[in-house]
Parts: sequence; C-alpha cells; structure tokens
Amino acid sequence: SAKIADNAVVTAAINADAVTGAKIADDAIGAEHIEQLDADLSFADSAKAKFGTGNDLEIFHDASHSRIVDSGTGSLVIQTDSLLINNADNSESMVQAFEDGAVNLFYNHSKKLETSSAGVNVTGEVTATTKFGGPDNVKLSLGNSEDLQILHDGSNSYIKDAGTGRLLFNV
Repeated sequence: SAKIADNAVVTAAINADAVTGAKIADDAIGAEHIEQLDADLSFADSAKAKFGTGNDLEIFHDASHSRIVDSGTGSLVIQTDSLLINNADNSESMVQAFEDGAVNLFYNHSKKLETSSAGVNVTGEVTATTKFGGPDNVKLSLGNSEDLQILHDGSNSYIKDAGTGRLLFNV
C-alpha cells in the first residue's frame, strides 16, 4: 500500500510477470478499455490467437508454416471487393479475384487462367488428367447435353456428334 497513491498502482511497483491470468478476475478488463493497441502484438512460434467460444478459429505460426485453422461449424468466409494473393516479397501475383469480375491464376507471375463474362481464357497448354471408363480415357464434352465430344479411349481418338444435328466441318 505504500506504493499506491491516489488509488493508482505505480508501474514500477509491479514486478515483471507478477500479474497472471489467475490473479485477474474474468471480465475484470472489459473490451471498452482495450479499444486500440498502439504497438504490435507479438506471439511466439506456435502461440495462437484464438477466436470464438470453442476456439473455432486459430491464427498462428508453427516455426515452419503460417496457419489459419477454422475447426468450427460453417465455412471460413473472406469478404472483400478484391482478393490479391502475392508471393512473400510481394513481387509476383499468384491469385487475383475481383467482385463482379475476373478470377486470375498465375504461374511464375504469368497469367495462365482468367475467367470472363464469356467463360474462361487459358494461356498455354491444357492437360486433362481426369479420366472416365478406364486408365487412358479422356473426354471433352461441349454443349448443354454433351452434344459434341472429343475423346481418346486409350487406343483410338474420336470426334463424336451425340446431338440431334449434324457434325459439320466448315473450311
């Protein structure tokens, strides 16, 4: 009590690590008293910032990887009018997504896939590895009812008109 003046505790009177969570009653410090930090909040490796009643959301670095873990019900929702994911030094685009606009995927800072109002634009090769009917079968189907099919069955390659119209070649 000799170090308390005017009902205030002098900082120098509190030893380092003297105040622990066990010594502070629940809700003793309300959020209204911690409105804005004026310095960085630092966490050691594997120390987690936890959110939600059941700690449903965790953000941490485990000494090897930075992680956002959503283990609660529902989805992890990111709300923004644009999303830009760049490499660590911010010198290359990796993913871009724009509200009411394109989604772009990059390889080595070169745009390879872009969505547009007309569909999808691909720069470079498209390799299909999804197979049907067997180990070597690959099929590309076009039209609402898969009217036009281009496929390879492991032995033969086909262009097939499965619709009611005719297959026409226009030169």
